[in-house]
Amino acid sequence: MTSTSSDGNVQKDIQNLKQEKTEALVSYHGRAQELLRRSNGRDEENDENSPLSILERTILSIIIKTFIRGI
Repeated sequence: MTSTSSDGNVQKDIQNLKQEKTEALVSYHGRAQELLRRSNGRDEENDENSPLSILERTILSIIIKTFIRGI
């Protein structure tokens, strides 16, 4: 799955996140970041007044764990 899924099933895409054999790590990382955005998550605080919400931290944690398992 090297391209962004167009069916909108983010949960399925998270479960299937995996680095392809010939895929560069930077490309895989980019796909994970795009999936995070599609999940309405973010990976950094915009400023001190905008900390990550519990939901954002949870989504980020799930995607990081899945990313690592997929390497």
